[in-house]
Amino acid sequence: MTFTNVISNTGDEVSFEEHSYHYELIKELKLSLDDFEDYLFIFYGHNGIKKPISRLFKHPKKVLICEGGENKMLDFESIKDNYLAIFAHYAQTKNKVVYSIPLGPFGTVSNTPLGLSERLYDISFCGCLNNNRVELASAITNIASKWITLGLQYAKSKTLKFLSYYGKTKRPGSFFHFNPDFNKGVDKDFFNYIVSHSKISICPKGWVNAETFRFYESMKLGCVVVCNKLPDRWYYKNAPVIQVDDWYGGYNKALELLKQPKELERLSKAAIQFYNKNLSGKAAAKYIIKKLNKL
Repeated sequence: MTFTNVISNTGDEVSFEEHSYHYELIKELKLSLDDFEDYLFIFYGHNGIKKPISRLFKHPKKVLICEGGENKMLDFESIKDNYLAIFAHYAQTKNKVVYSIPLGPFGTVSNTPLGLSERLYDISFCGCLNNNRVELASAITNIASKWITLGLQYAKSKTLKFLSYYGKTKRPGSFFHFNPDFNKGVDKDFFNYIVSHSKISICPKGWVNAETFRFYESMKLGCVVVCNKLPDRWYYKNAPVIQVDDWYGGYNKALELLKQPKELERLSKAAIQFYNKNLSGKAAAKYIIKKLNKL
């Protein structure tokens, strides 16, 4: 699906998967933004310090949408005058024309949320085992962090395979799988299957940031989320999730929640409602419309 006034940083039309986060965002903008066709929306996904070439495009209502990239080092101050407004994931600026919007899921998550009684797994984590997550692997397996770190340093593949197997063996009824890097493990469809069948989804921080795709995918599918402390963003305010300071205590909280079926049910339903109201592509679009109308 393409829109004539939605382009990439190089000027090409952007194609969206139907039901994806950014498709929902643009669709809502088209439906609800006055004079939608008068704007030029530019999607830019570079993680580094390279300035977008679209800053040189001539257009009176040019809007930049910076996708993903928790390592993004773009200097918004240096390009803010080149756009009517900038909306970015992971934005940490108080500039009056640069705004933070939700990250959204990675790709398309079209599964209908299951009832908790239909879910196969009590707790799940399926993702990259980076340095920030060694503590989580230790909490799940009861193997000291120092041994896991040594294993990752000298025999990474075997260590990941052992931890994945041992975690599932030690915690029957749950699913744990540790990948070597982002998007380098199970395929997307199987990942969505695991999340959709999990009562509790463990969402540790990524390489540098507590905002992760897994958090959004889990909320959309009605998982009870246990995560690191979230940053101060308008869209996380009063999120119905369990935020933790460390993963030894965090994993124990997840185990305790399993003994509280009514609380699990409440948090699951609240997660879906919160996602639709605050974290979805439609919610991001409404925020963008609000800011653009003020401009």
